[in-house]
Amino acid sequence: MYVQSYYSRSYSHYLFKSINPILGVKQPINSPDIRLYPIPAKSKISVENKSSLRINQFVFYNQLGQKVLYGRLTDDLIDVSKLMPGLYIIELELERTSVRKKVIIE
Repeated sequence: MYVQSYYSRSYSHYLFKSINPILGVKQPINSPDIRLYPIPAKSKISVENKSSLRINQFVFYNQLGQKVLYGRLTDDLIDVSKLMPGLYIIELELERTSVRKKVIIE
């Protein structure tokens, strides 16, 4: 919650209260059932897709939001051996939606 104030032309003081719901990444209740393992990963990540939607591609983002790795799945595996150790967000693009998950690389 934050409070914001400003002055109008009549120099009256106004206060506004707002609750910011965008504090994290949450998946909708009906998000596709996709599991990544092992986490933390060293060289490869396996993708288990129990949804009926096909995964088109994946994108890894670093902590600065920069795209650092992308491609298509090969045999439900992602080679992460070129990534530096750290925390990443992976976005899996499916047919009609996308799923984001946190991934730790050792």
